[in-house]
Amino acid sequence: CSDGSFSQHSGLGSHAWVFATAEGQVLLQGAGPIDCNPKQLSSYRPELGGITALLFLLTVFVRLGAITTGQVKLYCDNKSALENVFEETPKRGIYPLLAVDYDLLVLAKNLLTNLPIKVSWGWVKGHYTGDNRQVQHDLNALVDTLATQFRLDPDAGYEPSKYPMFHPLHKAAVYMDGSMITKELSKVVYERRYNNVLMTTVTKRAKWTEETFHSIDWDIFGKVFKSYSRFHQISIAKFIHGLWNTGEQKVLFKQDDDGLCPCCKSVKETTIHVFQCLAPEVVAHREQQLLQFTEFLDKQEIPKPVKQCLHAGITEWISSAMGRPALHAPTRGRLMPADQMATQAFVAQTNIGWDALFRGQITPLWRKAILLSNPVRDEDATETHLRNLIKKLHSFSLSVWECRNGIIHGKTQDTRRAIRSAMIREKVKEAYELYLAGTILLLPRDEALFQRRSLEMRLKGDDDTLMCWLRS
Repeated sequence: CSDGSFSQHSGLGSHAWVFATAEGQVLLQGAGPIDCNPKQLSSYRPELGGITALLFLLTVFVRLGAITTGQVKLYCDNKSALENVFEETPKRGIYPLLAVDYDLLVLAKNLLTNLPIKVSWGWVKGHYTGDNRQVQHDLNALVDTLATQFRLDPDAGYEPSKYPMFHPLHKAAVYMDGSMITKELSKVVYERRYNNVLMTTVTKRAKWTEETFHSIDWDIFGKVFKSYSRFHQISIAKFIHGLWNTGEQKVLFKQDDDGLCPCCKSVKETTIHVFQCLAPEVVAHREQQLLQFTEFLDKQEIPKPVKQCLHAGITEWISSAMGRPALHAPTRGRLMPADQMATQAFVAQTNIGWDALFRGQITPLWRKAILLSNPVRDEDATETHLRNLIKKLHSFSLSVWECRNGIIHGKTQDTRRAIRSAMIREKVKEAYELYLAGTILLLPRDEALFQRRSLEMRLKGDDDTLMCWLRS
């Protein structure tokens, strides 16, 4: 039985294995590192590494003992890794070279093929807590513990390396900064080609300097974004890149002349204004969301100074009616290290922008401020807190936008339908007025569109009919 351990924050992985009898008596056990570039490591690679290590040890035992017959069963809690290793019909052409963690997969397949004994596989549910517990569940729990212990405290000289080794069985390998690319080759090439261009675009839109751009924790930002479904990613991406259909966007694309906020009707609507609008209904909804955010912060196991700074920064920015107001941390002037670190994070976030905080673009100093008050410096727990924080801020942002749209288009289906119907009829009336005033120039053959029916008769049609008429 084999298993792997993986820390998404540190990018470190390890594997572990055991040999046992059918009754569960452990004969041999061990653990080792997983070499990989931290940015490309996933939970899959340590699992595959454990399977490869088991097959290698089987090969050694078979050769030393001159064994030619027999059978063993290999258990693992990663079904995908098992299926890829034991795949009966291998892919042809270039596709095997593009498989995830090809460097380990090709070794495992070669070892399996050359073994004279029969090796079968079985999937075992990890962290099993049910009533039907069997030997394989106990073995899986053991290797999981061994792998985690090794990752947290590897033996000297066996620490994980970010440079996987090239093996003669590897038909091809691509390297980046001296480290082998083990997955998503096309994505790596794409990022290398367009990263600088993307950075230029982002800094220009956000009005940042290059220094500000590099002061953002893009690692946690990317991890949170990738955790969303494809549909949710589209919604978040529109917000992050300022593509909400605000009044500013309508003016840009010549759909409106002044771009006034449709809720307060007093100032030009920008993405920032959506968060700071003073329309009574918007304010009431925003206060409700702020209350929920405060309750969320209270439940998080993060330092009190960090909670105070986050809450103060968000509420003061929203009430300022400014894009980049000069804000001061509530912990300013305090002498405790936790307060000072929270103050530094507050200042750094103010330089980046509190609107950026809602987009998930946070300063790495928030991470340091949380870690400083953690007695065991648990980086995985800290990353979980930051993930939850960014997701809550994204949820807050989308909720504010939905509230704005609900005011304009209606909050229920019947209300939306009634508003849409009224807008269509208003456009029809406007078209007739322009025709009667001689503003619309038509070919003689097209004048029947207005002469065949009066305005009163035309307005009796249903919405779809009127929309077809307007398009014609």
